[in-house]
Amino acid sequence: MASKSLKFWLGLFLVGIYGLPAQNLRMDSLQKLLKKLPDGKDKVAAINELAFDYIFYSYDTSMKYANEAEDLAVRINYPVGKALSLNISGIVYRIQGNYSRALDSHLQSLRICEQENYSQGIANNFSNIGLVYYDKEDYKKALEYFEKALKIKEEIKDLRGVAFSLNDIGGVYLRLGNLEKAQLTYLKSIQVREKIGDQQGLATSLNNLGRLYLEKGELKKALNYLQRSIKVGRTFNDQLSIAITLNNIAEVHFKQGDFEKAKQSHLQALQIARSINSKIEIRNAYLGLARCHQQLEEYAAAFGYLETYIALKDSLSNEENNKRVASLEYGYKLEIKDIELKRQSLIQNALIGGAILIIVALLFIIRAIRQKRGAYQLLKAQKTEIEQQRDNMAAQKQALEQAYQEITRQNQQITSSVAYARNIQRALLPDQELKAYFDKYYVINRPQFDVSGDFYWFRELKGKHFFGHCRLYRERGGGGFYVHHQH
Repeated sequence: MASKSLKFWLGLFLVGIYGLPAQNLRMDSLQKLLKKLPDGKDKVAAINELAFDYIFYSYDTSMKYANEAEDLAVRINYPVGKALSLNISGIVYRIQGNYSRALDSHLQSLRICEQENYSQGIANNFSNIGLVYYDKEDYKKALEYFEKALKIKEEIKDLRGVAFSLNDIGGVYLRLGNLEKAQLTYLKSIQVREKIGDQQGLATSLNNLGRLYLEKGELKKALNYLQRSIKVGRTFNDQLSIAITLNNIAEVHFKQGDFEKAKQSHLQALQIARSINSKIEIRNAYLGLARCHQQLEEYAAAFGYLETYIALKDSLSNEENNKRVASLEYGYKLEIKDIELKRQSLIQNALIGGAILIIVALLFIIRAIRQKRGAYQLLKAQKTEIEQQRDNMAAQKQALEQAYQEITRQNQQITSSVAYARNIQRALLPDQELKAYFDKYYVINRPQFDVSGDFYWFRELKGKHFFGHCRLYRERGGGGFYVHHQH
């Protein structure tokens, strides 16, 4: 329920130049509902709806409800509700001609909306601040704020708000005498309103087009649009819109030379403006009446209205009030600048902190890379050393194998030589001769080596038998043979 009522309230919160659309909210039903609602966002929204609706009937009652909604919003910690209440208060102050308090209320509301990141509220405050400057006839500043509001409303696709902002901008162009731009802007506003079916907003557009044709001197067209506007305004009981349109109709009659009709229209506008305490329209009615009485040669009445007009005009645009407005805006700009500086400082600190973290991280990464690179180089060196040792061992193995093969070859040669020498030696031993001459004999011959250095000899010569023992002197000879000498 809170979201629905708040959404409904937000739909009411757009204000255009001299165009506060009346809302048939059945105030009695809302007041009965307030008695049943507990303190909360729903109740704040309902009170704000009443405050807004009473703008068209009683500024005092509207302000009473706005203050009540603000107090409740503060108690329940509902910043957006407080911002809406402050904006309503600002609207009332502006219509009453209290521009400094109006601007103060709107700036407070704007700060809250910015803190809450509430785009709709920011746009509405820009519109209403623009209206303050518009009423003060500072059209350059008014246009600046109206364009800010239009940009946000287009971004959030608030078509009703876009229509009001186009009306506001068209009003500035009208006051600046740029009738072509004013007309184009008003027509864009009408197109948007027709698209969304905003009949109430058409009253404002019709009035603005009537004023445009009045400035262009096309009085019949002007009167036609103004009469259509007042008809719509009366349908919705929009008292302020009616007062504005009556003053514009009076100007048409004045330019047509019908000063009596012009006077009557101004008097009707004055009566309504007084009932709602709209000082702007009271002032405009006084000026129009002074001019009408002058043309009717009723100089005393003309002088009286002129004096009242000057006094009211001075009260609306006195120097102190202007200074107060300028001071408020300057304070707001300083505050915004301070916030921006703090934001930039936070960003700068964050960037510095981030840069430090990145540098530290990079140092750790570089250190890790270096350590990894060192470990890699060590492993590579160890691998090279192992490979070198492996190659050395392989070379040593090959050398050993070659040596073994050479030794084996030499051993085989030596063994073959020794065996050959042994066979020769055995062949030389006189075993067969001994057997031929002796039946029984034995020879103990146990050489230490295969080829003995000692051997025996037997020979029969001329009937005599000779037996001898020989010992060799060991001297290396080729093929494993020994050179020997007989003893």
